[in-house]
Amino acid sequence: MELAILLRLDRLDKDGRAPIHLRVCWQGNKVRLSSGEKVKPADCR
Repeated sequence: MELAILLRLDRLDKDGRAPIHLRVCWQGNKVRLSSGEKVKPADCR
């Protein structure tokens, strides 16, 4: 199983925060889920 945490930098809100999405790959299937949380990109680097 592969898990990736992605910031959607193309979907910044008015405060400059990006939504956090999860991508899960398992047995050849891929699913993308929204965590419902947002973070400023500068805080993740």
